[in-house]
Amino acid sequence: MPVNIMVREENGASSHSWRLELPSDTLTVAQLIESRVRQEVRRKNDSMELSRKPLGWPKKRARIKPLDAKTEIKRALQAFEQNGFFIFIDEVQKTGLKQSVRLDENTEITFIQLVPLAGG
Repeated sequence: MPVNIMVREENGASSHSWRLELPSDTLTVAQLIESRVRQEVRRKNDSMELSRKPLGWPKKRARIKPLDAKTEIKRALQAFEQNGFFIFIDEVQKTGLKQSVRLDENTEITFIQLVPLAGG
């Protein structure tokens, strides 16, 4: 059964929330990341205006290449494993891709992206 849950993202000074559709109410952290990335890639690719070309630009330069979901999922999974971002589910940090999580409509998922400090 598909589940809609609220997701919050924090990166530096900004924070925003949105709803995430998930294929099941029980999945692994890796499947959660994959679901989020697939939805983001689909949304981004749908919003691209592939047919709009600025006047005077060669067709080759104006082409916008859609994002590849498999590539972006691989990047996201690697970033998670290298502590590029953290995931908290109901304020409990998840640290492994194989960790199983049970979700419902009241679950809050928070993605926190680490941002390097200016100057080191």
